Amino acid sequence: MLDGEVLACSYYWQGDDPLATLSVQEQRGVENLAQLAARRLAARYVAIDVGQLENGAWVVIESGGPQFSGFSQIAPLKFWHRLQDALQARF
Repeated sequence: MLDGEVLACSYYWQGDDPLATLSVQEQRGVENLAQLAARRLAARYVAIDVGQLENGAWVVIESGGPQFSGFSQIAPLKFWHRLQDALQARF
């Protein structure tokens, strides 16, 4: 997340998993929760991990500096290009 904008979002675990696919509504919910958490932290650049409970509710698992965040299933070059574009648009 950069200034509340989701730069990338992916499933945490590697490999094929039927739980990895989210509906459009679920994806929006996950991103909205991550944006809310980022606003509360007042950090410009932050990694937010969101997980789903057995009852279906989405919760923030952890947040931290992005230097400690793994890419999981995020394509690194695609992410870095998105970050570069977002930064260039701000400066």
